[in-house]
Amino acid sequence: MNIVLIVTMSEEAQYIIDKLGLKECNKLPTKYPHRLFEKKTENYQLTLIENGRYAGAPDVSLIGTVAASVATHLVIQNLNPDLVINAGTAGGRKAMGEKIGDVLVASQVYFHDHRVSLPGYCEKFPGGFIAKSRSQKIAEKLKLPFVIMSSGNSFDMNDEDKKLIEAYQSRAKEMELAAIAWMCEVHEIEWMGIKAITDIIDDELKPSAEQFFANLKLACENLATIVEAALMTFDG
Repeated sequence: MNIVLIVTMSEEAQYIIDKLGLKECNKLPTKYPHRLFEKKTENYQLTLIENGRYAGAPDVSLIGTVAASVATHLVIQNLNPDLVINAGTAGGRKAMGEKIGDVLVASQVYFHDHRVSLPGYCEKFPGGFIAKSRSQKIAEKLKLPFVIMSSGNSFDMNDEDKKLIEAYQSRAKEMELAAIAWMCEVHEIEWMGIKAITDIIDDELKPSAEQFFANLKLACENLATIVEAALMTFDG
């Protein structure tokens, strides 16, 4: 089986690379500033793509739906995966029971910042992509919540985002999965989303950015552990 793991931030990716013992490999034929890592077992070929970083200062990772779409398109066109897994971090909702460090598996994903009040577009533009049964089986085997998630291109959250997040019953707010799921569905490739909680978005006492940096290490450690456990299900 050919599995591609898409990880947006290099900070997130490094924990997974170290945990799985991945080795850096050749870049894809493009100027996109990604990095590739790989590992082969008896049961699967695994390739991890890290989005890379912006050119020049400040030195930060490429994030958001545009970079995620490009990375997904590149790996689909060049690596022909059977399964694409997006692993990363997200904000959780205290009202839905999430806690810092929790790891969740996506059952469905929306765009919470896609608002077009035109007939037809208002139904299609938000997404609502549904994960295949494999995601649910892995979530059940690893005893992880199997939940609705949502994606947007802003780290903060305005009132309209909040309304849609609540309307969709999203339990993880992040910045890539819906775009990755859309690209996979266009190409009829199975996708999976695994996210670890760094911040509680409905905690009015602590800004999300402050929580994110304070909890990134814990979330990434937990994420890497679950990614490894999820991949082990393919060895069984």
